Amino acid sequence: MDTKKNANFHFNVVLCGFMGCGKTTVGRQLALQTGLRLIDIDSCIETAVGLSVHQIFATYGEAHFRALEKSCIKKAAAQAPVIISPGGGAILDVENIVNFKKSGKIFFLDAPIDAIIARLGTNNAAARPLVTGKNSIYELFFSRKEKYLQAADFIIGANKSGSAICDEILEVAKNKA
Repeated sequence: MDTKKNANFHFNVVLCGFMGCGKTTVGRQLALQTGLRLIDIDSCIETAVGLSVHQIFATYGEAHFRALEKSCIKKAAAQAPVIISPGGGAILDVENIVNFKKSGKIFFLDAPIDAIIARLGTNNAAARPLVTGKNSIYELFFSRKEKYLQAADFIIGANKSGSAICDEILEVAKNKA
């Protein structure tokens, strides 16, 4: 796809969904296809603090991480048009959703739980701070799913290739956003 073909976005593309749904992968590919800059919120936090997300959780706790996340989201949301890839828990804070919607559209990458578990198994799930085992993945997934659905402007099935997901997002954005 021509890089400049989709660079006429006038809003942020926010990729929301559970860990392992493909936000980062799809975000990178969308950035290449559209010419928009990708802002990965976890990477912003790690750069600002000089620690990994896992280290922040271990040293300072989840509440501190969420405060850092909120600050990074507010800054990212003010930079339209960009692609924003927040962590899976970003939608737990209503203020984050409000900031996302001020300047963008939220695309929920909806992957089935079995696909997520398979992906996390191959991507070192132990490095994810809230994952203590398969049961914790199920609990988090089902406690967050309704929040993703409520926050979403668009729901994109994420049990397909990254390029197919990108194509669907671009089509939806062109026709409905």
